[in-house]
Amino acid sequence: MMNLTSVSNGDKVKVKNIEFLDRSLERRLLSFGVKKGCELCMKQKTILGGPCIIECQGQMISIRKRDAAKIEVETA
Repeated sequence: MMNLTSVSNGDKVKVKNIEFLDRSLERRLLSFGVKKGCELCMKQKTILGGPCIIECQGQMISIRKRDAAKIEVETA
């Protein structure tokens, strides 16, 4: 299993599962288009556990590292 935090900057991946997120965060990400099967690109990942910036359908989205660890992905 690979999660979003294991992705390097600039890598593109497909979302496999977001069911382990809090329901409110899952709904928020769904409103941005982040759902099973969509393609994400890791734009920026901080070293000391700060937020990750991902791109989905041309939108930049910042999420906490602990939430990114709950998003299962696979190589695109």
